[in-house]
Amino acid sequence: MTDLTRRLITLIDEFDNFGTLDRKMQLFAIAIGTLRKDRDIAEEIVVLNENKQSGMGAMSLSRILIEDYFNLRYLDNNPEALGENLDLFNSHPNVDNYGSMKSMLEWGYPFSEEEKLSFPMIEDAFQKNKNKFLRPGKKHEPYNRDNYYRTWSKLSLEALMSKSGFAEEDQSTAHFLSENYNTGSSLIHHNAFNVWYLATQGRGTELAEQGYKEISGRVTFAVLNRELNLVINIFSKVTGDEETALYYILELEKILDDFSKI
Repeated sequence: MTDLTRRLITLIDEFDNFGTLDRKMQLFAIAIGTLRKDRDIAEEIVVLNENKQSGMGAMSLSRILIEDYFNLRYLDNNPEALGENLDLFNSHPNVDNYGSMKSMLEWGYPFSEEEKLSFPMIEDAFQKNKNKFLRPGKKHEPYNRDNYYRTWSKLSLEALMSKSGFAEEDQSTAHFLSENYNTGSSLIHHNAFNVWYLATQGRGTELAEQGYKEISGRVTFAVLNRELNLVINIFSKVTGDEETALYYILELEKILDDFSKI
């Protein structure tokens, strides 16, 4: 599995021309940026799983890949709402930046005078975009960071999947990804099962030593090849360069053919 994932990483580098592919087209810029981010995370997962580690770090990182893939599918699968979704995607950082500024001020972070010069710009950007992300039943004043959506899509995982075309595909794949998203989440958060499991069982168990490594490896390969296929298709639609797209689809199929022989 590790060798196959490394081949995917190499193919992504070739497709993206090592980070120099034209990113001026808005949807494609998000797609290639997501793929590049997940390519780097996948490489880190491979390295972690090659070492004598428990696999918990790799499993936690694989959750990022799943969430990125769901978000990218959602963007591509809803062309009628693409303009609105692109606006939400690009404007949500203004809500995050404002929330971070407010939190750091409350914690007493010693901002320099130069850093404080950016406060009016952060405040202005928040005021212009805050209505897009206010949760139902909440108010702007008094300010509470939890009154605003933490994600640009404003959707739960289940809602994101339901609007991403998974109903038309193999349900076992959707189930595998969603379950392992939850597994990764339980490792990231202060989850009672994991805390007590490690406190009472420690290392040396099959789950701690092999389970997370194997699962994270499969998640990484499953997501990365699907994401690359999706980004190639977006590239084809946006640029009209079907010849280049076909070349990379065929190269991807060679890797998938070798995976089917395992």
